[in-house]
Amino acid sequence: MILFLTVSAFTANADPMLNDTTPPASVTNLTETNVGTQWIYWNWTNPDDADFSHVMVYLNSQFVTNTSQSFHSATGLIEGTTYTLSTRTADTNGNINSTWVNDSATTATPADTTPPASVTHLSETGTGTQWIQWEWTEPDDPDFSHLMVYLNSAFIANISQSFYNATHLIEGATYNIGIRTVDTNGNINSTWVNDSATTATPADTTPPAPVTNLRETGTGTQWIQWEWTEPDDADFSHVMVYLNSVFITNTSQSFYNATGLTEGATYNIGIRTVDTNGNINSTWVNDSATTATPADTTPPASVTHLRETGTGTQWIQWEWTEPDDADFSHVMVYLNSVFITNTSQSFYNATGLTEGTTYTISIRTVDTNGNINSTWVNDSATTATPADTTPPASVTHLRETGTGTQWIKWEWTEPDDTDFSHVMVYLNSVFITNTSQSFYNATGLTEGTTYTISTRTVDTNGNIGPSSISDLATTAMLPEITSFSGTNITKTSITLIWEASGNTDRVQISRNGAVLANVSDPSSYIDSGLSSGTTYTYTLIPYNEDGLAGNSVSDRFTTISGSSGGGGSSRSSSGGGGGAASVEDFSNLALKEIDSKYLRMNANVIYEFTAENNPIRSISLYSFKNSGEITSTIEVLNSRSKLVDTTPEKLIYRYINIWVGKTGFATASNIKDARIKFRVNSDWIRQMGVNPSDIRLLRYNGTAWEVLPTVFESNTTDYAIFESQTPGFSPFVITAEKVTATSVIADTPAIQSEQKAENTDTNTPLEKAEDVSLEKRQPENSRVWTFIVVLILIGVLAVGYEYLKKQDA
Repeated sequence: MILFLTVSAFTANADPMLNDTTPPASVTNLTETNVGTQWIYWNWTNPDDADFSHVMVYLNSQFVTNTSQSFHSATGLIEGTTYTLSTRTADTNGNINSTWVNDSATTATPADTTPPASVTHLSETGTGTQWIQWEWTEPDDPDFSHLMVYLNSAFIANISQSFYNATHLIEGATYNIGIRTVDTNGNINSTWVNDSATTATPADTTPPAPVTNLRETGTGTQWIQWEWTEPDDADFSHVMVYLNSVFITNTSQSFYNATGLTEGATYNIGIRTVDTNGNINSTWVNDSATTATPADTTPPASVTHLRETGTGTQWIQWEWTEPDDADFSHVMVYLNSVFITNTSQSFYNATGLTEGTTYTISIRTVDTNGNINSTWVNDSATTATPADTTPPASVTHLRETGTGTQWIKWEWTEPDDTDFSHVMVYLNSVFITNTSQSFYNATGLTEGTTYTISTRTVDTNGNIGPSSISDLATTAMLPEITSFSGTNITKTSITLIWEASGNTDRVQISRNGAVLANVSDPSSYIDSGLSSGTTYTYTLIPYNEDGLAGNSVSDRFTTISGSSGGGGSSRSSSGGGGGAASVEDFSNLALKEIDSKYLRMNANVIYEFTAENNPIRSISLYSFKNSGEITSTIEVLNSRSKLVDTTPEKLIYRYINIWVGKTGFATASNIKDARIKFRVNSDWIRQMGVNPSDIRLLRYNGTAWEVLPTVFESNTTDYAIFESQTPGFSPFVITAEKVTATSVIADTPAIQSEQKAENTDTNTPLEKAEDVSLEKRQPENSRVWTFIVVLILIGVLAVGYEYLKKQDA
């Protein structure tokens, strides 16, 4: 019991702070109190909690420090940047307030100490006996504020206008204005801009003499033109023109054309002269004239072919074709909507213009009766800028970046000139092309030959760089195989031997289209494990160390049969690679022909076919890439391909499968502009009663037959030649568009009849024609069955013969 009381007493007197889980209150009044370009000073009020310990300080979410003070100075900051200070409080027991107290502030930017630019074009624009007005152009500085104006070195005023009118001056005295610019930050430009001007002497009050020789020089139904001679007074300025005592205009010209008048009416012109000081002569000079009576009111046609024919830095000449109207008089010429002159010439040369500025000429035609065409004919032209005669810098880093047997690609770095336009490319000193690209791919070259490329740069003004940058490169040599033959032929093996060119790295050996081996050093290969009495087709392709393939060579060799004393060989056509195995049934393959070509980047290629019974003569296409050796295969079919499920309702000439490369090769990313050239027997065209224009090539696109664009090219003695453009390769059919009753006849008879027509020279059915490239051979089961039948017949005859002998006996 005593022990229990003692423990209870100890528990009752335990430190209550050991169980404190309450965090202190947050700070208050958090704010920045000062900032600099690289520092911000914050302060706050700490909470009143008795167990408050410190503040955890974060800057832009990154912990900075713990502090028990009520401020923090963040230093080493970036000028003009906003920072966020975040705080959380903690007590002496480690309890942390989960509430953030934040404040954002921005560092100062450096003070602007740069004054604005000075004013420009300071000049007097008017003077009087007691005043001078100056004008100027203010600087473009965005912080420009005002100008400090001094007159004869005495400060006058601060102004924000672009002019100043000094008044209460002394007549005939010279005054100097001085100007300094000030920006919004009070920065004052230390440079003075000055100009001097002199006030006028006492005013001239003597008016100029009157005009003389006032007379009308032309009249129309609605216009009268007067001309006169101006006085010789040195200060003569202009004349005041009145019509029927009504003021019309002031003009400094020596003529006036009154328009918009009433036909057959008399008008009086009155003129008074005025000098540059505004003195007006009180004497009137008058003349009367009468507009014409009604006449032609139809204006002439507009001018045509208005165009500029020459420009300079300060002039533009325009020319045009005048209308054919018999009463055409002249044209009214306006420049930028301001009337300039009347002219009866078919050109106008505008002078005193500003360089590099666009001007618009506008022309209206007028006839001898004053009829003005209301239609404007306009043309715009720009004066020239001073000619640039500085050529651009030369290209740099000119080097070849790739070579093939018939191509070399060069690249270079273009100059940094802002007016650089293009590069002139020469090959072996012969100009080839202009290009704005930084490379040139020379094609159609000779293998193993060295070529020199030379370049000269040209800018947009036609200036050609004086220096020619050159580089040498040599096309690759394709490896070559010669003297290919078979030797040491046994029942189960054939030894292949050949000679290879010095740049041959390896030779790929294929048997019946399947790759056997790649041979590097020796010039022979033993193929063993063969069947006796069997013919094998071998193809050898040489490759150089860059992987470029030379022309393939092929030959056939036959192993020794069980009853034969030796093997042999039969030469086959070479052409690079064999065709792929057909998906068609063998009985449907009338003929198969292949051709292999090496596809190079950005070059055309043509596959050619020569088999007599093959209607396809060639396939041409454009290659985007260096794809290596690619095989094109033609399969001439006896009837519709097994890949097709519909028959065109047309006259069928021939079904063909055409393939280029493996599946997925003949796509828009690899080739373009694929074209098929084919021929149709002329006898068939006549027998079907159609014209060459009725012939079409159709392609099966996977779901339906699509008609391809087909063009008739020419006729030979026996055939009509056509060309079609195709988007891809698949089953095709050659048809005649003319639909007749025979078009629903089954495919095979129509084809067979045509096949007989095509083979009249050899009397060999098309389906029996030999195809040296065909990989499949028809099974000889029929010979076995024939032999069995013959044996059976011999046996029956023998039995019958013995039976008859017994009967005779």
